[in-house]
Amino acid sequence: MKKGLFLTVLACFLILSACQEDKLPETEVEHVDDGEDSQEPDETTETLTGPLTASDYDELWPDTTKLVWIVSEGATSGVDPEIFKQFNDLLIEKGANFVVEFIGKDTLDVENYQKEIREMKATGEQVDLLDTGFGTETFYTNIAAVEDDLLEPLDSYFQTDDGEKLFNQFDEKAWESASVEGSHYGLNPYPILSNSIYLFFNQKMADTYDIKLPDELEHLGQAEDVLKLLSANKDQDEVVPLYIGHLDYKELSGYDFLENGIAAGYNDNGNPYVFNPFEQSNVTNLMETLAHYAQQGYLLKDEEDEEEVEEMISQGNFFAYVSQASPMSYSSDVLDMGSYSFEVVGYKLADDFVTKRLNWINAIASWSEHKDEAFQLFTLLNTDHELSNLLYHGIKGKHYTLVDGKIAPGDDDSQRTPGYYSPANEMLTYPVGHEPLNKEEVYKEWNKNSRMSPIAGFELDDSEISIDLEAIKSIYEKYDSLWTGDELDVENQLVKANEELQEAGIDQALDEINQQLKNWWDSKD
Repeated sequence: MKKGLFLTVLACFLILSACQEDKLPETEVEHVDDGEDSQEPDETTETLTGPLTASDYDELWPDTTKLVWIVSEGATSGVDPEIFKQFNDLLIEKGANFVVEFIGKDTLDVENYQKEIREMKATGEQVDLLDTGFGTETFYTNIAAVEDDLLEPLDSYFQTDDGEKLFNQFDEKAWESASVEGSHYGLNPYPILSNSIYLFFNQKMADTYDIKLPDELEHLGQAEDVLKLLSANKDQDEVVPLYIGHLDYKELSGYDFLENGIAAGYNDNGNPYVFNPFEQSNVTNLMETLAHYAQQGYLLKDEEDEEEVEEMISQGNFFAYVSQASPMSYSSDVLDMGSYSFEVVGYKLADDFVTKRLNWINAIASWSEHKDEAFQLFTLLNTDHELSNLLYHGIKGKHYTLVDGKIAPGDDDSQRTPGYYSPANEMLTYPVGHEPLNKEEVYKEWNKNSRMSPIAGFELDDSEISIDLEAIKSIYEKYDSLWTGDELDVENQLVKANEELQEAGIDQALDEINQQLKNWWDSKD
């Protein structure tokens, strides 16, 4: 779990840290077809020349309650203020008796942002909704916000008509993943709750060298026959035979892991349990395969050449590629890799789990004097296509047009749109890039079929464990090269590792952890 959190925070940090202040990127937009190739700009009122001010709110919406929503600064910095004006006009048109001011903060600056939010509560400064912000490997902002009484519980609202509508808009796992001690304060805003691990073959490369790809492929070891065919046809220096993208190799196993290296999965009865991964046959087979591929030169692993390898991949000079993917990036036999995409044949190797979302949710501030209106706004934004599209992609005809059911950028690129940073429900927005036209339907089905991690929400009580878990953790770390294909003699190293784990008391530790896990699981019913 710690691994999943760290990778998520790191990925988000890398994305957002490069996109602040005046360096925030232009938002690319794409969308659902309304039957025309393009649209004329919507009629707008007098164009605003700067951010909405307090006097603007008084003049534009007199005698109307104003809510305040603290969001990531990426949702407001350099954003066309006309978007926020039209958003508030649309709220009124849809029957709301309030408008909203979005105030951007540097939610990446963990220490200062968390301090600022708590000072706002202490001084009674108006905040009606807020972004809990990013955390660290040891500081989880959602949990800390609940412990410091910053968030209003939503459970009672779910008994209302609006609450039922909001709850049903999302998969139950979206709510569960963001819950704290069984209560709901916000939701996991990502449209896709989990990824799957795929092995992709470059279709162009297969066609070029007349390599017949298998009809089915269930695990990485079954790829050797086609890798041999490539090796016989092309020099390895000219093409990447097989590359494993930015993921923890342990994810290839299809299991989740405790911080001490012990694996977790579901048994045949659907109940969670933990076990020693070094004694699991499918795990040891995976280790053997990775080591064999590395020794044969199929798997490129030299980190010193990582930049060069990724450059070759970006140019399409690769044959096989292992990566996380979902319908957001892999659709209609096309793999979207950001700034480039390729026709591929994909084989699912493993499903990732839905894990706990410990940071960065939108929630209602506990000291808000307009909690009911804040919940109504939360519901409207997350259930209304028009509102989400406007707050994500901007104004149709100005910031984008629709072409073949997807968004094409508009002519006016002088000001940004909130895009990725928006608190809008991205599932309701028009499709971008290679997203499917019926993205909401596809994403909901994908999320429906996803599974919560068997240890999502489980807190191990170390004081009840008689075995030194740190010793077990150090042994798993000592033999970490078994996971990465760097170990030449996998069989003998596994024997040594398991002997050391036995001496450290792995069996007793598993018994005690599994008992805690069973008690926790039974208590959820």
